[in-house]
Amino acid sequence: MLSPNRQQGLSLLELLIGTVLGLMLLSAVLRFYLDTLSGSGTGLRMAHLQQQLRATMQVMRQDLRRAGYYGVQPGTDFLDQQRHNPFTDADDPAKPATQRNDIRLGQFEGAQVEASDSCILYSYDLDADGALTPSGSGMERFGFRLREGRLQMRYGGEAFDCSQGLWHAVTDLPVEITELRFELDSTGLHPDDSEEACITGQPCLYVRAVGIRLAGRLQADPDIWMQLQDRVRVRNDRYLLTH
Repeated sequence: MLSPNRQQGLSLLELLIGTVLGLMLLSAVLRFYLDTLSGSGTGLRMAHLQQQLRATMQVMRQDLRRAGYYGVQPGTDFLDQQRHNPFTDADDPAKPATQRNDIRLGQFEGAQVEASDSCILYSYDLDADGALTPSGSGMERFGFRLREGRLQMRYGGEAFDCSQGLWHAVTDLPVEITELRFELDSTGLHPDDSEEACITGQPCLYVRAVGIRLAGRLQADPDIWMQLQDRVRVRNDRYLLTH
């Protein structure tokens, strides 16, 4: 007589081994998923910081290039008028430092003193009328400075220095500016021949450039940081008598 068919299933040991292997596989999949999410979040935060710093650098770059612009009136001698340019009068000994309008560097000095050369001041003929408007709605004195982790831009005020006047923030709170440094280079050239040195008592052309170093990080995640460097060629050269 034929014996009946016997049904065989998994033993308890085999079931336990299969369960453990399944959990290990699920754990690996979950770990990969969480790592992907974490990487995506870090990438998004880095992109936000990068966007903030690059936009800030572009704002400074575009405005600094205008420094010293003077609306020359038609029919006047260009070099003669440039020698009396009120926007590049740093060498005028009759004026106190806070009233001179050419490019100069400094720092904010208050309850917290910022790093040296973390502020730049400059001016230009915004309305191209050939005259300086030091304050009010037509203000033509500008600047950038670092103060308490934020980059600020000057938009008004009487005293023209890094610690006074009216300033507003350019960067927002999630981004902390950890470094802002400016460097001013000026090279004197003969107006008619760049190969010749300037002659005492004669006009000299001063070609200028501003170096900028900007660094920042996210306040919520200081490990995410970035540094940028740029060099801005000031479009408007200075024409002064060589001493």
